[in-house]
Amino acid sequence: MDNELYHSQEKAENTFNLSVKIFTEILDTIIVQSENAHVFFAKPQENSMNVYVYIENEILQYTVSVQSFVNGRFEKRPLKANGDWKLYYNIEKVPLDTQVYNRQRDLHDWLKEGGWKKQKNKNV
Repeated sequence: MDNELYHSQEKAENTFNLSVKIFTEILDTIIVQSENAHVFFAKPQENSMNVYVYIENEILQYTVSVQSFVNGRFEKRPLKANGDWKLYYNIEKVPLDTQVYNRQRDLHDWLKEGGWKKQKNKNV
């Protein structure tokens, strides 16, 4: 499976390790806010992802931005490139954008309920 998805065992391991590192950083940043936080990861955009944190009656928004470099050069699709892959990221607390949050939450709920599969079956 690693070879099919990532074209090599090394890329699969690098992808896993970098992903775990970023998610750990995100959660460490958020847990500082509250140990009782609930986290919602929105669908990633091209180089960023919104992360929403529910603490009691408040919603906090963070933006996680990433950039990949392979062999020292910026790379939009690092899994297709060969060489030394480095990932730089930034986690920033930003003001809550309720319109974006509502759209992302609706998309999440729609996908959770079956999304395209459910819509496709209705049209058949």
